[in-house]
Formats: sequence, structure tokens, C-alpha cells
Amino acid sequence: MYKRRELMKGLAAAGLFTGIVHKAMAQAGQTDYPGGYRESVEPVPEGTSTFATVREGVLEGVAAANGIRYFRGIPYAAPPIGTLRFKRPAQHPGWRGTRKAIENPAAPIQALQDAINSNAPADTKVSEDCLTLSITAPSTAGPHPIYVFFHGGGNSSGWQLEDRVDGASFARDGVVFVTVGYRVGILGFLELGKLIGPEYAGSGNNAVWDQIAALQWLRANISAFGGDPDHVTIGGQSAGGYDVCAMLGAPATAGLYRGVISQSGGDGTVLTKDEVYASADVVAAAFAKRGIQGRDILTAPVENFVDKVPGFQNAPFVDGDLLAARPRQTIASGVNKNVSLLIGWNRDEIAGLGKDASGPVFERFKAFHPGLTEEQWKRRFGATRLFGAPSWMIADGHSSAGGSTYAYYWTWAPPSGKNAGFAFHGAEMSYVFDNVEALRARYIVPDAAIQARATAMHALWVNFVKTGKPTAPGVPAWPQWTPAARNYLEIDEDFKTSEWQDAQLALWRDEAK
Repeated sequence: MYKRRELMKGLAAAGLFTGIVHKAMAQAGQTDYPGGYRESVEPVPEGTSTFATVREGVLEGVAAANGIRYFRGIPYAAPPIGTLRFKRPAQHPGWRGTRKAIENPAAPIQALQDAINSNAPADTKVSEDCLTLSITAPSTAGPHPIYVFFHGGGNSSGWQLEDRVDGASFARDGVVFVTVGYRVGILGFLELGKLIGPEYAGSGNNAVWDQIAALQWLRANISAFGGDPDHVTIGGQSAGGYDVCAMLGAPATAGLYRGVISQSGGDGTVLTKDEVYASADVVAAAFAKRGIQGRDILTAPVENFVDKVPGFQNAPFVDGDLLAARPRQTIASGVNKNVSLLIGWNRDEIAGLGKDASGPVFERFKAFHPGLTEEQWKRRFGATRLFGAPSWMIADGHSSAGGSTYAYYWTWAPPSGKNAGFAFHGAEMSYVFDNVEALRARYIVPDAAIQARATAMHALWVNFVKTGKPTAPGVPAWPQWTPAARNYLEIDEDFKTSEWQDAQLALWRDEAK
């Protein structure tokens, strides 16, 4: 039986919390993460200076000839360094004069030497001073709706400027697009309350508190960039998809957004207190071998936080403060029920997650998917267990509480290249951002059909941000997921609607708890 404890062990073994998962992708021939495909990120386009006045001071960005304004590396909180390490984000003190917001911001502390582990180029600066955000906005006055995107990377790596995330595609369609940097790995998810004192209780959720602080900053300041603070949608993919589901289940985020988009997310990695304490003990033991014990971690050289500690789990936990219970439970109880939700996952996701699949649950799963090879069965089982079932539970909970809910299932697989035949993890990203040129790095040559799919997919996301309803020319009407009908949009060669049968969901209701 794939009960929760076996699931968590499987996830740790697969490396979701350590970043090894991306290495597994490469070994399996799956190359959906962009790290290593570019030597550096493209700079802000040339243009004239443009200015925005925010709470902390004046910012200078660039107004480009394409009708888009760019601001990069805007601090939304004080740098979490010195006495603020492992503390919740604090308000930035501000600056005198005008601060240039043109240069690429630092990525959070992480290992970049193995490019597969990160969506940041190998020459990216990493720093504890990473609580910044970047804004790509239409030059017109607005007010425009806002889409805030949280990057993936297993919550152990990642960067706000990954190449697939092209904010210009949203800005050209009248949306203010924001990407957010937040603490990852040990600095973002290590729970120190039990190890060094109650003043650090809840530090294991600091990365999510970073994300919430960014939303609070945007609510106070986004109008300076032409955004409507009452018209915010948050979204993310992979770890970012998990994190936005955690925020959807957190009462502290009420009123900060009106829509949520979770791509390959859910709440399957959310930890209990016992699990997060055990994870902290793993770090304490590893650091003790380096002569770093107890409160020494508060002042330890930052180099100690670059490499991952095997067995440490980078995930939010049920602390009784941010989360009173697992998100699927708080969401089902009505937390943020007035928010519109778009949630989905990809058929095959990550190689290796189902490699040890066996037993009665696996056999029942196979019966729903006849005609596959053993490798295909195991991969789809792993994908459903980690991404599909948790997403179903979130969708079920939100819709049962009365929330507007839309679900998708990405099944299109490239016919050639290293990912041939698999609807892999992150496959939808270049389509959501109408950025098909980024597919070349994944050995997929864009053609007219791919561009048409990207145009439609991007329109679905844009219209959801604008109206709370995903619509696009040429795409069938997307019915809501409800307790009576688990409708979803399947995205393959064409777009088509279908419905999950209750027997399929029943297979996972107990197993995914």
C-alpha cells in the first residue's frame, strides 16, 4: 500500500527535496529543465529610462520599444542576512535617491555547478540577499490584471528569470507579470524551533512566508507599475505549483489574490511536524560533522548552505500557524473559497518516481491504463501518485467548498528527441508562455502545430488571469470541476474535455493521505 510514509520515503529517494530529481531526469534522457542550455540570460532590452515610486523609494527601469516596461531585482523585503537569517521576512528599510532596477537579480543560495539542478545559468550570482522580484509590465497606464509566478526547482534551486518564463508574452496581452525570488533549500525550509529555540519556531516555512511577503509588497506598490492590486492571480510550476497550493490553504493569504494556477503541484510533499523535525535532525547531524553545532548555524559561512544535504526535505509543513492542516483539508474547509483555481499535471512527469511500483494499488492502477509497457505503467503511476492525486484532492476540496475550479491534464508527447513519447515534467511551460523557441533546448523543433497549441494555451492562461475563466478561440468550452462531475481539459494534439471517473479517484483517496 502506498500510504503517506511510503510516499515520502519514495519522494526523498527520488530526490524531490534534494534536487537529485533533476539529475535523474538527465540520466533518463529527460531534459526539460533549462539549466545548462544558455551561458547567460538575456539582458533587459534597450530603451529609455522609466521610473516608479514605491514605499521604499524611487526605482529606475527600462521602457523598451516593444511597448513593455522592465524592472528587475526589486527588493520586497530586507535581505535575510545576519540576525535575519532563518527569520521571517522583514520590511526593507528603503534607499535614498533612485535605485536602478535593470540588472539581473541574484538567485537564492544553491549549487549551480551541476546545471541540471538549476534553471539558472552557471554564471548566475547566488546570494542570501535574494528577496527580490522582477516586473514586466505594459507601458499603458492600466490598471492591468497581475500574474505573479513562483519558479520551480524542487524548492532546492531555481531562479526568477528562467528562460521559459517569458513575462513579455503576458505584458503584450495587457497583464503585469511578476516573478519572485525566495529562499530555497536549508535557508528556506529548515525548522529550527526544536533545535535551537522557540524564537525560530516555524522557520521551516520561511520560504512560503517570503512568497507571502512578496504578495503583500505587491498589494501596497503594484499600482506604481500600472497593476490592479485587487486583480492578482498567483501561479507556479513544480515546486512553485506546490507552494501556491500551500498558500491557497493558508488563511494568512486571504485577500492577496483572486486566482491560483498550479502546474504539476498539489500538496503531496507537505510535511508533518514529526517529519520536519526528523529532516532538521538530518541537517544537524551533517553540520555537526563540520564543527557547526546548535546556534552556530545562525552565523555559519554561507558556503555551508550551497550543497544539498541528502535526506533533507525542502517542503512546507503543518506548523499550526501558516497551515493548521494539510492544504487539501483547509481548502476543503473553505479557506480562500472565493478564489478561482486552475490546476493540472502532466501524464508522465518525471522518470524514476514509479520505478519501485508494485502491490495491489499498482495493479488496480494498471487496470485503468491497459496496453502500456511496464516502464510506461510505472512512470505514469509515479506521476499520478506525486502530482495527479494531490492535484485531484485540491480540486475536489476547493470545488466542494464552492470554489470555481478548472483542471487540465497534459498528454501531448513529442514524437522525436530525447523526450519522445513522454508528456514530461515541465512540458507545458513553453506553451503557457508562448515561447516555443525555448523548446529547441529540449530537442523539440517548433512547427506550425506547436505554435498553434502555444497560442491557444497562452490565451487560456491570460484569460483566466483576466476573468477567472480559461477561454481561448478554437478551444472547447472548459467545464468546471465539481463534486458531481470531475471535468478536465485534456491537452494533446487537440484540446478536448473529459471526466475522471470516481473509481479512478477512489484509488488514491486513502493512498495519498
